[in-house]
Parts: sequence; C-alpha cells; structure tokens
Amino acid sequence: RMESSGSLRVESSADSMAEPDPLRAAVVTWTRRLSLVGLLVAVLGLARGDLFHGLRSAAEPKQQLQQAFAKGSDSTELFISQEQYAMLRHQGSASIDVPAKVNIDCSGGRCQVKYGGKVYGGGGAGGSLRGMAGWGYYQEAADHGAEAVRTWSTGGMFDRSMLMAKESGVKVSAGLDLPRDRFRYEGDFCDSDHPWWLQKWNELKADVVKYRSSPELLWWTVGNELESFISWSDGSPCLWKRVEWIAKNVKETDPHHPVGTVLAAFHANKVTSIIKHAPSLDFLGINVYGGDAYGMGGALSGAGWTKPYAITEYGVPGNWMSPQTPWGTTVEPITSTQKRKWFLQTYQWCEADPKCIGSFAFFWGWKWEKSATWFGVFNEWTEAGAAWAHGIMNDAADDLIAAWKPQFRDRGMVQISEVTVLGETGSQVPALGFTAERGASVQVDLDVGGHIYEAVSRAAGGRVALGRAAAAQASAGRSTAVGTEQVREVLWRVTQDVSGSNVNGNLRENSLTAIPDIVQSCSTPSKPADGLRGLVQTSKLMPGAYRLYAFVRTRFEAEPLGCSTAVVGDPCWYSIQWVKSTGLRQHPEWYKGLPPNPSDKEIQSYLQKTGSRKCAKPCDSQGFTKEATLSLPFQVCDKLPCDMCSDSKAPDGCFWNVHQKMMESKQSGVCTWPLSGVLPNATFAEFQSLMHRHNIGGCPSPCTIQVPASTSGTCQVLG
Repeated sequence: RMESSGSLRVESSADSMAEPDPLRAAVVTWTRRLSLVGLLVAVLGLARGDLFHGLRSAAEPKQQLQQAFAKGSDSTELFISQEQYAMLRHQGSASIDVPAKVNIDCSGGRCQVKYGGKVYGGGGAGGSLRGMAGWGYYQEAADHGAEAVRTWSTGGMFDRSMLMAKESGVKVSAGLDLPRDRFRYEGDFCDSDHPWWLQKWNELKADVVKYRSSPELLWWTVGNELESFISWSDGSPCLWKRVEWIAKNVKETDPHHPVGTVLAAFHANKVTSIIKHAPSLDFLGINVYGGDAYGMGGALSGAGWTKPYAITEYGVPGNWMSPQTPWGTTVEPITSTQKRKWFLQTYQWCEADPKCIGSFAFFWGWKWEKSATWFGVFNEWTEAGAAWAHGIMNDAADDLIAAWKPQFRDRGMVQISEVTVLGETGSQVPALGFTAERGASVQVDLDVGGHIYEAVSRAAGGRVALGRAAAAQASAGRSTAVGTEQVREVLWRVTQDVSGSNVNGNLRENSLTAIPDIVQSCSTPSKPADGLRGLVQTSKLMPGAYRLYAFVRTRFEAEPLGCSTAVVGDPCWYSIQWVKSTGLRQHPEWYKGLPPNPSDKEIQSYLQKTGSRKCAKPCDSQGFTKEATLSLPFQVCDKLPCDMCSDSKAPDGCFWNVHQKMMESKQSGVCTWPLSGVLPNATFAEFQSLMHRHNIGGCPSPCTIQVPASTSGTCQVLG
C-alpha cells in the first residue's frame, strides 16, 4: 500500500528562516486549505462524488504518483491508485505504466487469455475463461468458480465493480458504452473528425486512462449490440468504421489490453462487414441465448472470421425466441430448475471450441426484463418478500457451477421438479400456462422431489467446506433426495403480464407491483411445505393476461434486525476505507476505541457508536436462503374458450411436421434456429407453438390448460 501525506509540503527548514516569498506563501496556504477541505469531505463521507477523488488527489506530486504506478499492483491498493487516476485525468496526464499485459494467444492450438505472460482462466485446466455478466455479487461469483465478470459501461457503477473485483479476485471485461441513436451513424456523423464524436472520444479516453493500470482490467469492449438499433443483420459501414475508430484510439491509449466489440447474435452479413471495416479488433463478442451458441465457431469461420471470439452473454431463451401462448404472452422456462440446462450447454459448447476464449452467463444479479425471474440468478424483487437488502440466489446456475467447481457445495438445496395445474381433464403439466374462466379457483401444485447433490455447512471465511460423507457421495456420483421437510417458505405472487412488449433488452424496464390477495397459500405455521399448493382466485381479477410466481425457499436463516453491514460502494464503506488508509495513520488520537489493525466491521461499529450518520450497526451474521422459482403465464376470460387455438393431432400436416422436428432434435441433441428457444425434450405443445410463431408446417397456435369457472381447488387433500 502506497503511503502519502495529506498535504504537499513545499517549504524547507532553510526556507522558513528566509525572507517570506508571497507566491510561495500563497501556494502553501492554498495547499493546506485544499488538504483541510479534502479531510473534511472524507470525514463526512462525501468523498464518493467521483468515487476516487480522495484526500491526496489535490496535493500529491505527479512524479510521485507515476513512480507508484510503475511499482505495479503489489505496492498500490486499488482504491488508492484510482484516486490518483482521477487526479491524473483532470490534469491531462500523459501515459502511465501498467502492472501487466493482457493478450490473447492462439499459438498452442487453443486461444487463451494471458495475463502477464501466464494463462488466465479455464479453471487451471487450460479451458475457456469462466465468466458472469452482471454488476454485483462478485464475491459470490468467485466463490462459485467465476474468473471474470462483464460490465457494459464506465461511470459510477463501473467504479464500484472495479472495487468489488479487487476484493473478490476476478477480472473485469470493461464495456465502453456508445450511443444507440441511429442518426449518430449516418450523414456527417460518419466523418471521423466530427465534433460530436471527438468530444465523445475525449470522454471515453478519460475512462481508458483512469483504468488502464488496474490489475483487475481484463479487456475493453466497444459498444454492445449497436447494430440492433440500425440493422440487426448488417449494422452499417458507418457503424463499423466508427467502432474501428474507437478501437484504434483505445489501443493507442492502452496498448496493454485486447479490444473487441459485442454483437447481438450471429449473422454472416455483419461479421463480413466487421472484417472489412474494423480490422483492429482483437476478438469478437457474441451475445447468444437459448441454443443459438451451438456451432458458433463454425458459423464465424464460414463468414471469414479467423480471430478468437467470446460468448459475452448467454442464458435462457429470450422473449424474442420463446414459445407463445394463444393470447400472445411469451413463455420463459417456467421454473428456475428448468433453466439449468440452458446455462450448462452453452458453457460446454464454448469449452469444446478452441477459438472460444470465454463465456459470460447472463444475468449474475437481478433485473426486470419481461418478468421478475426471466434472466436473473438472484432475486431482489421487493414484492418477493426478502427481508434484507442483498439478493436471494436461485438454482438456475447450479449445473453450471457444478461444472466449474465440482467440489463446491452450497448450503441450500432446492428445486422444482414438476408443476401441475388442476384443469377440466384433471392435473396437467402446464407447458404454456393455463386459461381460466373467471370465477375458477385454480389449484397449482409444485413438486420439489428429486435428487440433487447434498448441501453441506458453511466453513470459516465465507466459503463452503465439503464434508467427508458428502465428498464420498459426490465422487461416487450419488446425490441426496430433496424432501418437503426442507422447505421453509413458499411465497405466491401475481402480476399483470408484459412479456409480449417489444421493449429492447438494452433499455430499462420498470418492475411491476404484485396484485394483492390473489393466491391462497395452503401453508400453515407448522407446515410451511403445504404452501407448495396455491389456489389462484380468478374471481378477484379482471379479464386479461397475468403471470403467477412462486418462490420456494429452503434453509432460511434470518438476518438480525436493525443492522446493515457496509458493502463496497456505499457511503459507510467509503468512510471505512478512509479510516483504514488515512485516518488511523494521521490521526490515531481520533480512534482510541479501536483495536490494532481493526477489521471493517470493527471500524463500522466504532463509527456508528460515535455518531456517524453514514454507518449503521453492522450485522453479526448475514441472512441466507436459497430458492427455486416459478413463472407461469395465465389468462382470465369471461367464458371458455377464450382463444382461437388447436392442439394438432394425427393425421393433420402440422402433427407430422412437429413430430419430425422433435425427432430430429432428439437425434442431434440440440434445437437450432428457429426452434432454438426449446430443448430437445420439450413438449409437443412447445414445439407446435414455436412452429406457429415462425409460420412453419402450417401449425395453429396450441391450446393451454383450460380451467372452467366450476373448478374449485382445495387445501384439504394435502397430507
């Protein structure tokens, strides 16, 4: 850790005896004033304005800072060096040294990322880089085997990401955000020296200079899915020339990190155009969902791309490629457990392709995109009843994590193995949801039975230890049954459905509020697992499209009330860092109640007790639970039938066309576009729905489960 004084001392003992110099005196006076102002700002916890504008930035000699950069990551803590980056940026500093060079090496038969000349990533086995795409939960990502994280833009959130990456030991794919306005890539804006773009580059360059020396930096990506706002299949020559212009400038400013751009899926036209107009790119990033990553290396090679590529986002099928209900709602995989296969197969495809340098599972965090559960591996939806600020992890990425880190065993084991709805023909599996006549009490049952690896206890240091019995089980390929006795809580929620909207995934969507008192849970205080049955009271709903959610949670450990442990990026965390780096060293008399080398929690507790408004009492323990989720579309109408639909049966042409597609997919083990939104083991109705959506085989829209108004679910039959 580099040390520095809080002010720049410009007078010597000899100077103090000489005739006072008015200019020198003014410099000293204002330097001291600036130092005092910086001290006051930090004490008040307000130093987060530009995140790394710290106490020393106004007064530290530039030469001393550049010497510190040359020492590298071993001698400079990130949160201090980033303060210095901010100072250098505002003074228009020239280039600075970087701790290590990152490059992509394809000489050994497989393209691999190297950091400081050594292979980085691949779990130490020479494979592809293992990544998560998201803005938070980096320690959890590292604990689960991730080696890198992906971000989309610089700014305040990126500052926080870099600090979290430092603490967790992962590297960061840094996105340089470019505008998505079509007119920026037309007409006069295509001129390389257009004033608007020159100003934009000045802004981007400041960020490149600020972070190019960070040991956590993996590479740069210029833009994200920019072509989707112009022409998805082609982009435009102006767009790709602009990407090239930015990429060349980035490489000139930071020659030590690779630079790529990120596309929205594959099309040969845009890849060919990029080859022609953006030759400076070191790699290509591809965002793909569902089964669209299959054969990606071959597709890129067929379009003429010879450089490495990364799968910069992957996960479950998006709403643009999923089956649809007869009323136009798109159907995400209805349980988080069903999503496991989607994550695992894309990682395996990248791992098997020597040109694929890494993959980033999306989304490591939570976001509302078409629903509360579609993409996120964590749950932060306030309507879902979490009692603490941090999110709840679900089981969607469990198979991926098991492939990354087989020795890791989570504390919570949970899954939803089957969902049934009581309709007019009895209990049925609702592949596409259900349609209810208004007045029906719709009975929905969740089955958590099945086998997954046994969970074990949390060890010291926040990591999981694998006990002898569990280790023997895992090595033998055995698993432990999930039972209803492990269920601690089941929450049911209903919202309107907005999954049919055409809002681009790059744009922010507002989360919906749950409609209260629609689902009667069958749980009791003594039998929380009885809540695996819910009764949807459609009489309380107007006709329309809705979505039913359930959150099944195990091993619930409550978090103490009235406390909040500081996390990277919040005001209290900044105050703690200042105390550690400066306050204790310069003003030990202020902290007489602290022990030697205090922990963050001890500092937070001291600040809270001494009246800091930025810090609450830290928690002695963190709440924990693990959940599996249900997201089921349904429709309420006044009288059945509600829609024009037909379940195809032999001997009509649609039936045989669907049957043929299902057989081909099972034989090949993969569903390709336009059926890449389902797995080979999908139901007949899911295949028929996708074929109807894409006008294949003359297929009508299949029907969903029909629930007449006379249906009355009950809780009484539960054992």
